[in-house]
Amino acid sequence: LIPRLSSGINAEYGGNEYLVMILMGCFDFPFKMVLYVLAGKIGRQKSCQLYLSLGLICLILTAIPQTDYIPISGNFTMKTMLVASGRAFAGAVFALLYIYTSEILPTLVRSVGMSTCSTCARVGSLLAPLVILVNEISPSIIYVFIVVCLMISMGLLRNIPETLGRPLPNCLEDCFEMFGETAEELERLTKPEKGEESSN
Repeated sequence: LIPRLSSGINAEYGGNEYLVMILMGCFDFPFKMVLYVLAGKIGRQKSCQLYLSLGLICLILTAIPQTDYIPISGNFTMKTMLVASGRAFAGAVFALLYIYTSEILPTLVRSVGMSTCSTCARVGSLLAPLVILVNEISPSIIYVFIVVCLMISMGLLRNIPETLGRPLPNCLEDCFEMFGETAEELERLTKPEKGEESSN
């Protein structure tokens, strides 16, 4: 996504990389502010689902060849704006997930859980340089991969409970109650196996 967006901005502003980063940050800012307001009104899950859906629509529309020939301003085309909007929608969800995740994890493991989630999230940053290599093979591979990831994320997000207006979980029991699990299920997962009991 970034090479596509940056190429349009670089052509418009003479290849100034610093100006490109400033414009990309300014473009993302209103998307995040609106998402934070929505998260406080309709809930975290619905807000994330809405933004992921809008981002998915933007990226699917980029598959229409005509969008690359609809000028908006200077060298900017409709396709460039759709890609930038899709990136902004996904980036806003990523920022909100830091709040959403901290509200789901119980106090006992919140710091460890947040660190683990943040580490796993950086896998995308590690793979980002490979995007340029894949783009040389076929640009459509990137879009298909991102669309599939968005659809998987939307499906997984449906299983995460809403945290708006609910107290933060302090222990695993509170967390299981939030997910609708029973005390028997918690006991089954936390109880050691028979082999472990005999060895102890």
